[in-house]
Amino acid sequence: MVKKKTHILLGVSATLFLSKTVFNVNTWLIPLQALIAVTASTFPDIDVWLRHRRTLHNLFALILSTITVYLFLGFLGLPWTLIHAWITGYGLHIVADLLTAGGVALFYPLSRRSLRLTSRTYDDPALNIPLILLSLVLLAYTAYTVMPNWLLEELYRIREYVEEISDLINKFVHKFIR
Repeated sequence: MVKKKTHILLGVSATLFLSKTVFNVNTWLIPLQALIAVTASTFPDIDVWLRHRRTLHNLFALILSTITVYLFLGFLGLPWTLIHAWITGYGLHIVADLLTAGGVALFYPLSRRSLRLTSRTYDDPALNIPLILLSLVLLAYTAYTVMPNWLLEELYRIREYVEEISDLINKFVHKFIR
């Protein structure tokens, strides 16, 4: 496993980046997306007490947990588009752990064979620093190019609502005060 903070930073930054560049998710859902991404980015490591990097570090667990979260979001009445935060956080956790010497049993329970792409240890700076830098680039890009556009759009919508409410108040005042 890559360091926990690297998993979280990578999952949240990629989720926020995808939220506006690909999925165009509502601005007001950003805090909830970040919370889902943090949870998903750390969730696979609860298998540390079971068969670590086997039980929850595989495609089957990703699919099963995604269906469960999707149904839970529906039960709560939340938009289904939030599911991408779960898939992104969880999926990138698995990808990041593929980059370590321990690897992951990606196709478990069909195969117990661990796959790995490098021989780096989880705490190796040569592995964590590039992932952290990638995360910071995604956050910077999202913050400075994407967010200002949608924040301005939301502020404009708020202004329109305020004008509508102001018009209603004026009509009410003119109707009942005269």
